[in-house]
Amino acid sequence: MQLWALGRAALPDVLASEGHSYVAPLSIPLSSRPSPPRELTTHEVEEYHGSYAQAAKNAVENAGFDGVKIHAAYAYLINSSFKVAAIKDLTNTGEELKLVASLD
Repeated sequence: MQLWALGRAALPDVLASEGHSYVAPLSIPLSSRPSPPRELTTHEVEEYHGSYAQAAKNAVENAGFDGVKIHAAYAYLINSSFKVAAIKDLTNTGEELKLVASLD
């Protein structure tokens, strides 16, 4: 089983057509995208991480998968959130780094 969320690598038009928001940990667009994504709040990043953890648990405990792979390519949401944590940690108290680095 593989889990992934595109984050800023997503196509905004496709998301909009399906009723979803174009979001990422920071509102920094890819050069191939027409506009920047909406920046997620710390709470929203925490919710995404909780969703990853719950999905992995469900896959193994309820659906019978042997394991779970988290696809964290460049610009995908989970990859970006770890990088954002390091950037924000330079100017904040470190709370974001602790929050983002945990996928309990």
